[in-house]
Amino acid sequence: RSFFRYLVETGQLKENPIRNLASPPVNKKAPRILTQAEYVQLLAVPQSLSTPEARRDVVMLEVLYATGLRATEVVSLQLSDIDLEHSTLSCRQGKSQRQIHLTSEVCQLIQDYVTNGRLDLLYNEKETALFLNRRGHQLTRQGFWQIVKNYAVRAGLGERVTPHTLRHSFAVRKMQSGADLRSVQQALGHAYISSTRVYKQPLSTVK
Repeated sequence: RSFFRYLVETGQLKENPIRNLASPPVNKKAPRILTQAEYVQLLAVPQSLSTPEARRDVVMLEVLYATGLRATEVVSLQLSDIDLEHSTLSCRQGKSQRQIHLTSEVCQLIQDYVTNGRLDLLYNEKETALFLNRRGHQLTRQGFWQIVKNYAVRAGLGERVTPHTLRHSFAVRKMQSGADLRSVQQALGHAYISSTRVYKQPLSTVK
């Protein structure tokens, strides 16, 4: 396709002979997911620790597993994005924004973290990021990925677990609970429903 376009652009052909040729269907690889037992196994690692970072990580993992946010969306959350009174979370993606419902359990975790755990990491009261690193700044996407991978290794799940694995796991749970594609698309913030259809394929666990 690129070759014939090049020939037309360089004047070696007047018309593109495959202009109307349909592209072959491409099957996306089924995403790897964590089973419920594997997620509990992963979560148990930071739960067994008492550091401020570990307490923060428990909340981050629970938020990610319960909402299916992207890693960038999780670390970009601000205090003002959380509305515990209405059990919602505002997620900004470019110019768009979506509201995500939070369970009472996740709300309680966030409340406890903001009231206690976050203060152990806070150095500047003007900092508005929800999740802070040990220097009191907003945690980075790369930092979050490394945190998850390290916990996965310690949990015996290997090196293939990433924040996106938990996002996939959320989507699969939604589909298995009877949610339709459109609602899963909206929850994940997919621009196109074709991106969501991958969760209808046979799935594999991280192992």
